[in-house]
Amino acid sequence: MFIRIAGALELLTGLGLVLLPDLVSRLIFGIEVADLGVAFARIAGIALLSLSVACAPRSLLRDRPPTLAAMLALNAMLAVYLGVIGVLNIPAGILFWPAVAVHAVLALLLAAASYFYRPEAERRPFV
Repeated sequence: MFIRIAGALELLTGLGLVLLPDLVSRLIFGIEVADLGVAFARIAGIALLSLSVACAPRSLLRDRPPTLAAMLALNAMLAVYLGVIGVLNIPAGILFWPAVAVHAVLALLLAAASYFYRPEAERRPFV
């Protein structure tokens, strides 16, 4: 039960950081977030949203392992967010687009793993 409460709190904090990073920063730290800080606050928010996915009941995850669901959520959201930043021509370093590609590829691989996942009880032994 406590894990669900913790997950709900992480979900709310993560949504706040993604949608209103300046407000959350002022409420927690008493200061506003500068330009680059907004991007990092949103990335932290995405990480907290992914953590909340790991705390979800297994029935909500369709009996997939929570770590698989959380990593899929993290990489998919990061690929989309970073891709949007890149398309908007926000200044980026040399490793920016490779990072977007890595998160996109990981999201696709994890989505495939989730799609083909079978609980251990249904697996056939290699005999």
